[in-house]
Amino acid sequence: MQANPPPDDKIMKGNNIKWSFYFFFAIHMLGFGGITVSITYFPEEWTPTPTYGNTLIFGGFALFIYSVFYVVTFKLEDLMSYVRDSLLGLYGVLSTISLLLSFFERSFWDYPLYYHILPTVYYIMYTFLFYQALLDIMRARDNEQKRKHATKVFTYGSLIIYTILFLWSVFRVNL
Repeated sequence: MQANPPPDDKIMKGNNIKWSFYFFFAIHMLGFGGITVSITYFPEEWTPTPTYGNTLIFGGFALFIYSVFYVVTFKLEDLMSYVRDSLLGLYGVLSTISLLLSFFERSFWDYPLYYHILPTVYYIMYTFLFYQALLDIMRARDNEQKRKHATKVFTYGSLIIYTILFLWSVFRVNL
């Protein structure tokens, strides 16, 4: 009886990700992230005695599971792009949450900073997932020139979108 064959060198982490993976995680993270944001900013809708602990238990566990899947699925160099995604994520959360809360006559600054931690981490993980999908859409994962172009498209596109959201929230509150 023969042991398991050696792994094919052509199949490495991050190289054979199926679109169903992106679709599953995008929908799943949107659901869990959306509920976490809702529990964080509108806890009175979820429990008669709202505490931030409820958010930590629900959102923190899901983030731990997503982190394990990311480490297992993506290459180290891809995970290192978390730094860029983290900075974009911070700006994205500030602009998106500011806009969302403006619809309820609330502000980002109405909450202690630690309340924004879980929504920020979800945003960063979601941003990372979209970047990985963009690399595959542009077939740039294994082509350095295409990868640089995809990174520029992603970074500048994100900055433009977040700036529009941020300005919309500022003008919405001040009108």
